[in-house]
Amino acid sequence: MAIVGPPSKVAAAEGEIKQALASGSAQEAITLPPHLQHLPERGQAQELELKRLFARQEYELRRMYARGILWLLGIEILVANAVFVAFAWAGEHWNLETAVIDVWLGATVVQVVGVVLVVTRHLFPHRHGAHAPSLHTVSA
Repeated sequence: MAIVGPPSKVAAAEGEIKQALASGSAQEAITLPPHLQHLPERGQAQELELKRLFARQEYELRRMYARGILWLLGIEILVANAVFVAFAWAGEHWNLETAVIDVWLGATVVQVVGVVLVVTRHLFPHRHGAHAPSLHTVSA
């Protein structure tokens, strides 16, 4: 590192530095100021705290979405059942063909399973870049 300034002051400062080094009165600073000590450990602690905060926020968000979707599915099933009962009771006087009941039950089950599967895959993806196994892949 070079000393910058007027030549006479630079020469005087260099002379003082050389004299202090030669006499042993100058020595290296043994400790850093308190605010500069343990910087790597503080950085690691801060990184862990941020990861913990992110994980807690992500958990709360996932829990909120899961509960909301479960409520919506429950309401949807109740509405679908009410519509089916109204149709069967008022419109057809419970003289329904078996195919109508089969289609209604099948559609309800497929819809609930599909929504749960999609939501679960997106709420809980595999970590570290690995993708969830596709439904279309066949193991050999």
